[in-house]
Amino acid sequence: MNEESRLRDARMSIRGFPDETSDKPIQDAWNLLRVALQEILCTNTVAASFEELYRHAYTLVLHKHGELLYNSLRGVITEHLTGKVLAEVLAALQDSFLQVLLSAWHNYFTAIRIIRDICAYMDRVYVRQNNLNDTKKMGLVLFCDHVIKCEAVQVELKKTLLAMVVSERKGELIDRTALKNACAMLVELGFGCTDFYEEMFEKSFLEQSREFYCQEAHRLLAENSASVYIHEAEQRRSKEEEFMTQCFHESTRSKTMSILQDELVRSQMTAIMEMPTSGMGHMLKNNQFDDLLCMYRLFRSADNGNQLMLETLSSQLRQFGGEIVMEREEPTNPVTRVSDLLDLKERFDQFLEKSFLQDKQFKEMIDSDFEYVLNLSPKMAEYLSLFIDDTLKKSGHESSEQEVETLLNRTMVLVEFLQDKDSFQQYYKQHLSQRLSCDVETMMISKLKPVCGSKFASELAEMLIVLAPDEQTPAM
Repeated sequence: MNEESRLRDARMSIRGFPDETSDKPIQDAWNLLRVALQEILCTNTVAASFEELYRHAYTLVLHKHGELLYNSLRGVITEHLTGKVLAEVLAALQDSFLQVLLSAWHNYFTAIRIIRDICAYMDRVYVRQNNLNDTKKMGLVLFCDHVIKCEAVQVELKKTLLAMVVSERKGELIDRTALKNACAMLVELGFGCTDFYEEMFEKSFLEQSREFYCQEAHRLLAENSASVYIHEAEQRRSKEEEFMTQCFHESTRSKTMSILQDELVRSQMTAIMEMPTSGMGHMLKNNQFDDLLCMYRLFRSADNGNQLMLETLSSQLRQFGGEIVMEREEPTNPVTRVSDLLDLKERFDQFLEKSFLQDKQFKEMIDSDFEYVLNLSPKMAEYLSLFIDDTLKKSGHESSEQEVETLLNRTMVLVEFLQDKDSFQQYYKQHLSQRLSCDVETMMISKLKPVCGSKFASELAEMLIVLAPDEQTPAM
């Protein structure tokens, strides 16, 4: 059984204090306590029981010698820190510094908890009455003042921790547990508040992080394509988040990830997207779904990230669509134009699903731009009707009814975007009158009804009745 456990267990059997203890010389009582406290601080075995030590501390306070106990205790702790702990830590400045410091801290903190329990009555009575630091807090203040704030220790601690971070970011193996324990020690020494931790480490760490990610961004941008950059940045962000979670105080994580986002992502977004042979436009032209997904995940949490992607997406869609819709020097088959538009719509629907995760903003932008593209040419109303006419004529011999219905469903999306539906209706009536009616016409009318209105659908149904041979008259 270790010393702390032995002393703690003894508390369960503390006896009533005999009357004669009040007559014991005060100095003798303190001398016994002093020897025990020195042994506890040195992690040595203590001869006296917890009951006996507690009784002597209690008796001193009870007989109005709380000040003697408090000041003498502080003297014993100070002597231990300056004479033993600091000397050992300074001797290790050039070798195993962090391990020696953390070991000394662990042993000291364990001892202070035991001493706190021995002096519990002093904390409840004398310390509270005189508004002083309790035993634990006094112990933390003394360790901080006499060990951590020693200039040589302070400089070496910060240098060691920052060097470990540099090594970690280079991919080298470090003692993460030691780094975590060092950060926890600094937070504990600040009494659970992060002010001391920030002063001793975090401020310099964040400055170093900003400089590192600024240099990393310029290096990646100079050496790689946009695709490589965004994947490297996403991987770096994932590793950094895991590193922050495992080793640092929780307040450091958000600050560090914000710096990474600023330097590695936000400040480079425009340059990445506008790379002529690998930027977002290139990715859209070459159907690089995974790269666009990576870019979306990386940029969406940055200020203005989504907006920049939306602007590029809109520009590219309007360019691609305009090349299909606008008149060319060499005439193009209207059916081919509509077919190309349907292929373009399908491509961008895949971008929406695979790369932009059905983001509402991206869906609205794609729909808005297709409406813009479709209405660039006044001939699109006629071209859509011709495309439907061609599709219906192929039904049953060149295409199955299922294939035809699927194609018509896709076409109806474009019809919905069409602003001049009156012209479309006129062209559709004209083309219907030139077709042999069939069952698929009825299906098409049912699709047009919600887009063009009940009146137009009724007119088409009447036309079918008039045009269809008796044996083909559809049941409406």
